Order: sequence, then structure tokens, then C-alpha cells
Amino acid sequence: MMGITDKLKGSSKGQLIYRKHGSPEQFKALLDKCSSPPEIAAFNRQVGKDSISPASSSSDILNDIKDESFYLSQSYKDSEEEKKDRSKDEILFEEATRNRKKMSCVVSPEYCRTSLKIKQYEKSIDEDAKIRMREKHREFEQHSNLLQKEAQRKLEVLDSRSYNNMVLQHEDAERQHSQESIEVEKRHRKLKEDHSQHALNLHAKIQKAEETKQKLQEEAKRREEERRERWKLVEKSYSDLKSLFEKVMKMYEECQYKLYVPDSARKSKEFMKQLLIDASKLLPNEEGQSFPSEGMNRMKSLCERATNAYEHVRESLETANVQGKEAEALEEQNRLNKEANAATLAAQQASNAVQETGSSVEGAVSSAALAPSEITAVSEGEVRCVDLLAFEEYTKYQSRLEQVEKMLEVIVSDPRMKKVKFNLSKAVNTPINAISAVSGRHLKERLMRLLTLVNGQTVEVSSNLTINASQYEQGTVFCKYLIAKMLVKKGSEQVSSIHESAFAIAAVATGLWCEHSDIGDLLLAQFHSKCPYTVPYYIPKAEGQTMEQYHTALGYEYTDGVVEKHDKFLKRMSGIMRLYSAILISIPLRGQTHPHPHGIERAWIWLTRILNIEPQPDITATMIFDLLDVAGHSLSNHYGMQFQKLLHIIVKDFLARLLAVASQGGRGPVYRLQEFLQESIKNNGRMPPPKGLLPPNFWHS
Repeated sequence: MMGITDKLKGSSKGQLIYRKHGSPEQFKALLDKCSSPPEIAAFNRQVGKDSISPASSSSDILNDIKDESFYLSQSYKDSEEEKKDRSKDEILFEEATRNRKKMSCVVSPEYCRTSLKIKQYEKSIDEDAKIRMREKHREFEQHSNLLQKEAQRKLEVLDSRSYNNMVLQHEDAERQHSQESIEVEKRHRKLKEDHSQHALNLHAKIQKAEETKQKLQEEAKRREEERRERWKLVEKSYSDLKSLFEKVMKMYEECQYKLYVPDSARKSKEFMKQLLIDASKLLPNEEGQSFPSEGMNRMKSLCERATNAYEHVRESLETANVQGKEAEALEEQNRLNKEANAATLAAQQASNAVQETGSSVEGAVSSAALAPSEITAVSEGEVRCVDLLAFEEYTKYQSRLEQVEKMLEVIVSDPRMKKVKFNLSKAVNTPINAISAVSGRHLKERLMRLLTLVNGQTVEVSSNLTINASQYEQGTVFCKYLIAKMLVKKGSEQVSSIHESAFAIAAVATGLWCEHSDIGDLLLAQFHSKCPYTVPYYIPKAEGQTMEQYHTALGYEYTDGVVEKHDKFLKRMSGIMRLYSAILISIPLRGQTHPHPHGIERAWIWLTRILNIEPQPDITATMIFDLLDVAGHSLSNHYGMQFQKLLHIIVKDFLARLLAVASQGGRGPVYRLQEFLQESIKNNGRMPPPKGLLPPNFWHS
């Protein structure tokens, strides 16, 4: 800090020049100037250095001293060094005062009085400054004491806080240590428990592995036994199939009336030969080779088909023998009759010349009054409502359907089987309702799921439910019955509105039919029951039969006792007929080596049969149109010129009969058929493929 001396040197008075030796003239001039006493005036701090006069030097010095004293009093409390500096400054001030006294010159008495006043004033100022300095010193000491006390208090507070913090930290450390000890103990206990649990799990795994090993051994043993059993069954099935074929060949060779054997029997004989070849391909190459359950089902299906074919050939051969013997007997009887007639011919001619007799021929009994069991032959004047062979087939399949329905009374009537029946129905309905021509893969999945079900294997009903039909009495038969019923129902409900959907449904039906002939029998029975025109058969009204019963037999449906309208009836029958026709032209799934179980030849048979019976209003024209619209393209490709001849017969002869029996205002179906046939004849009997027909390679799409 700047001292008093430095401040004085920098003041205006410090800038004055003092001369110790001067001339008398200079002293005299100075005395003249000091003749009058100067006035005491306040020091103007704003006056510059050059404005200081000798007369005002004393007052200026006093003012500077006061200022410096005040400054010293303010600075005293800062440090001890400042105190020492102030003491030094006071000494310098006193020396400067003594020097000025020595340098003072002689002045007037007034000047002395003035000087005395100045000194008194200076003394009072000094005393006042000292008093103030003491007060400031005392305030400084008081303030220092206060500061020390405050510092001491704060230090005590800090010490107290530090001690408290140290106590808290110690408590926290002890608490943390205690908690860590507890955690360590818990971890140790957990490790012991984990170790015990691991030991138990390891023991359970070892035990489970041993049980699994034992089960695998038992399973391997069971599979080996099943393989041996399948091997025996396969050999027995093949042996039975071969034996049936040998019996058929022997019976056919021994038949003396081969002329009366129908073509279907010859085809069945060849079919059995093909079945035998197919069965030989299924035989394992060696005894130790495994034989899958699918092969067993396939062999079983072949045996069933062979048995059906055998029965058909046997019945046909027996019928041929009977017909041959009857023909021989009839021929012998005719020969004897001719000989007898030749002897009495003259007498008869004479008698006829004399006697004339007239007899009225009674009217023929309408076929509407005949019950199905009474249709055995058609006499002159009767209306033919069904072909005799067709009626035999119809009776056979309806009898089979009645047998199956009687067998299923176990499931249908037993309340305990209600849930089983529901699950089996769901297992059938779900894939059938999902049938569509999206792709071959999609259709194959639906077919395989149904085949898995009827083969007696486990299928999934829902996300958490599976079922096996073979585990329940008549469960597999129920599924086959329901499949046939649902497929025909698809024809009346879906195909009747969307004609293109018939081909995807027909493909699945054909695939099932190829693997299970009994499903085919049930399908035909359902077709004939729901739409007897697929036989074709115009069912006559039986004696004592109500109109509702009669209409139901014809295929009509009743709602609240009211029969459905005729146009709706025709639409439903059209859907069923289109589905049936689509089955006739369906291509079986590749890998099924046997022929189509109900192929295009059945369409030709149906046409020839319906042309040989009397047409009915509307329904006959509708059924012919539906079959030709679906299967006409395949018939044309398969039969060629013969099919063209058949179309000419329909146009020239049968259309007139259709128009004759057409109902009033109901000639639309006849005109539609007539236009369709005329367009086909213009194209040399060729018909366009139906809309929605699946391509030959559809199964691979």
C-alpha cells in the first residue's frame, strides 16, 4: 500500500521547490507577501498543482494530514504492517513540521496569532484524529474478536458435523457390513439349495433317460412285432388276392355261356389282374424289410376292390349260365312248339275263318301306380321309368346305404357318443368346407387329411384336440358315411350356385373313391337318394303313398309342410348332376395306378339309359344339358363319331318327345338343350371344355 510520504510527494505541496539560501531581496519579497495573515479556508481538492500559493500551504498541509489520518484509521484494521507504516509516516510528518519551523522567517504579530490558532487547530485535529484512530482500533479489535468468535463457532460446528458424519459413516459401514453378511449367508444358503436341486434334477434326468431307453427298446420290440405281423398280413392278403384271381379265371374258363357274360364282367376280370400286379409291387423285396402302414392300407384297399370285382364276375358268370340255360331251354321249347303248331296249323286256319273274336285290350297300368319292387319288365303300353340294369344298381346301393345307417345307430342314438360324433363330424366337415381350386397342393392337403381320417390314423381336430376314428365302434364307417353325405350336399348347395366349384370337389371325391371303394358305393347311394335322375330313375308314386312322401322321393324338399318351388328344385338337381358329371371326367391323383372307379363310360351309359325311358317335363332336358355341358367335351374326345351319332338321335328323335311332355311355360330347358345340341352338331359333335375344368397337371401346381 502506498505510504504517506509517497502521497505527500505526489501532492501539490510536495511539488514545491525549497531553497535554503537566498538573497535579501528574495526574503524581503517573501516578507511583503506575508504581511497580512492568511485566511483559514477549506482545501479544494479539485485545484491543480500549479494553483497552490504560499499563503495556503499550511492549510493545505493540515487538510492533507486530516485526509491521511482518516485514511490511516481506515487502513489500520487491515494489517500490522500498515500500523508500522503509519508510525513511520507520523515521524516523517513531525520532522517535516520541525523543518518548516526552522525555515520560518520573521513575521508580524498577527501572523503569530494566526499561527497559534493554526497550531491549536492542528492540535485539536490531531487529538481528534488520535481519538478516532483509537476508536477505529477498538472497533477493529472488537471486530477481530467477533470474527475470531465466529470462526471458532464455525470451527466447532464443522468439528461437530465432521464428528456426526464420521459417526454416521461408521454406522453405515457397520450396517452395510451386516447386510453384506446377510447377503453372503443367503447366497450360501441358495447355493446349497441349488446344489441339492441340481442333484435331484440330475437324478431325475438319469431316471428319465433310463425310462426313455426302456421305452425305446419296448417300442422297437413292438415295431418289430408289428412289422412281422404286417408281413404276415401282406403275404396273406396277396395270397387271398391271387387265390381270388385264380378262382375268377377258373370260373371264367368253365363258363359254357361266355356269350352272355357282360362287358363289365370282362373288365372286372382284367381289373383284378391289374390289382394283382399292383399288389405284387407292394410286396417287400426281402423278409426283413419294413412295410409301412400306408402300404397295409393300400393292400387292404386292393383286396377289397378285388373282392368286389370277384363278386361281380361271379354273379355275372352265374347269371350268364342261367341265361344260357334258359336260352337253350327256350330254344328247345320253341322247336317243340313249332313242331306242334305245324300239326294243328290247318285246323286253326279253318277255325279262324269261321269264328271271329274281338277282344279289347285293357289300358296299360301307369308306371305311376307301380312300386319300385314291381318294376321287373315292361309290357306293351307301359311307361318305362327306369332301365332294368340301372334299377338293379339303384336297389343295390340303396340297400347298402340302409345297412350302413343301421350300423351307425350305435353312434347316432347313444348320448354318450354325442361328443365323439361332434368331433368326428368336425374332422370331416373342416377339410370338405375348405375344398377349392386354389392349387394342387392345397387340394392334395384336403384329400390327404380325409384319407388319414378314414385310414384309421390320428388327425388334428383343433389346436389342442386330436381324434382317431378307429378307436370307436363304427367310427371309420361313420366318417365314410358323413364324407359321402357332405360331398353330395356340396352339389345341391354350392355347385348349384357356383358351377366351377364342382371340379375341385369332384377331384377330392375321386381321390377318396380310388382308395376306398365303399366310399364310392356310399357316394352313389347318396347321389341316387338325393337326385334319382342320376340313375336315371323317374320314381313312380306307390299305392298309399302321400304326396309329401312322393315328392320327397323325387328329390323335393319341404319347409314347414310346404314343398319347394319348381325352379329351386331344378336348380338343386342341376348342382348335384353337375357334381356327378364332374366326377366322371376327373383325373385321379398321380400314383394311383388303378383305373378310374367311375369314369367317362358311365356318362355314355347314362345317356343311353335316359334315351330308352320316357322323358319327364323339364327335369329330363335339364339333366341331359347339365351332363353334356360338363362331360360333353370328354365324351366327344373319347367316343368321336359314335358320340356324333348319339347327338343326331337326340336332336332328330328325342327333342320332339321332350317338347311333347314339356310343361306349360316350361319349355325353356328344352330350347336351351336344343340350341346347345345344334351348335355342337355344327362343330362336328365337338363341345367346348366346361368352365372351371382342372388342367391335367393340376395336382402338381
